[in-house]
Amino acid sequence: MKKKCSILNIGSGKLRNCIEFKDYISDSVNYFMMHLDDNYLNGTTSSFAEREHDIWLKNNETIELNVECDIFEFLERYILSFDCITCFRFFEHIDRNELLYFIYLLSTIVKKNGIVDIISPNYQLLSEMIVNEDPYRPDFKEHDIIVSTEIFNESSDSHNNITTPDRIKRLFEYEKRFEVIKEHPRYEFDGRDIYFRSIIRRI
Repeated sequence: MKKKCSILNIGSGKLRNCIEFKDYISDSVNYFMMHLDDNYLNGTTSSFAEREHDIWLKNNETIELNVECDIFEFLERYILSFDCITCFRFFEHIDRNELLYFIYLLSTIVKKNGIVDIISPNYQLLSEMIVNEDPYRPDFKEHDIIVSTEIFNESSDSHNNITTPDRIKRLFEYEKRFEVIKEHPRYEFDGRDIYFRSIIRRI
């Protein structure tokens, strides 16, 4: 019988086929994958997803869903739990005043010894790029696009807190619900190498 794994992909947008998912699913795994975003046009509801999740727990089949819902509202109401939660280029969008509450909500929906997997811009690397930049370099426009978009993003979907490996470790371990078990301070994702990746275990 195949192993089973349930994954919640938060703020997924179009990031549905990342190579990082292979760390959790393969041909030997029957998985339940929920892509959660409040911008999906034809996503299903959280209540339908919960019914599908319950069906998956009782059967040996793979299920993958797009769920359209406010992320905080979803985390507050969803009853079932996941083996893994991925936040790829999402954590930096959370308002800094809501960070600890968001982490608390994650702790209520991921299983004990489950994993939270975060990929976010590393502001330490971005700061070094600014300090060492030459505004007259031939490729400054491309350089500036990377620095500016990764620090601010678009005004309609701005970045609202500073993300670094050390900040993530402090935030997640603050209330002793999680521990960081692996860090990649410079991680290439979606063609850019200014991210970090933190693998965090629910205690």
